[in-house]
Amino acid sequence: MKTILIATLGGSYKTVVNAVIQHNPEFLWIVCTPQSENKISDIEAELKKQAIPMPPLLGKTLVIHDDLSHIFKQVKHLLNQLNKDYVVTFDLTGGTVPMSLGAWEASSYFTDVIISWVDNTEPPKTHILNRPT
Repeated sequence: MKTILIATLGGSYKTVVNAVIQHNPEFLWIVCTPQSENKISDIEAELKKQAIPMPPLLGKTLVIHDDLSHIFKQVKHLLNQLNKDYVVTFDLTGGTVPMSLGAWEASSYFTDVIISWVDNTEPPKTHILNRPT
């Protein structure tokens, strides 16, 4: 199966850049707010600057940054769609706290979704959050 990285995008696009570099996905999906949506082009520009191709952006899901219930529903719906056809890694690093909490809760319904965050050390280090089965 093909791999896809779903990344939350809140205040900083650099966390998504680090996640793309660390996970090297075949495809990318962004969960963002209307306010952070314009930072998607910054992700592509930064990857290009580092001579790293941006994976094809399959889509984006717009969420209300502080509405946990809305984020949960949107992310669960997204995972229902993508989890059938892709190996999904969901990186929670770049989102607002409600985005990350909503995504974490929604992903708990999918035992095969890989949850990660990338820290800000140099070089960045990826952490995989394992769930008990």
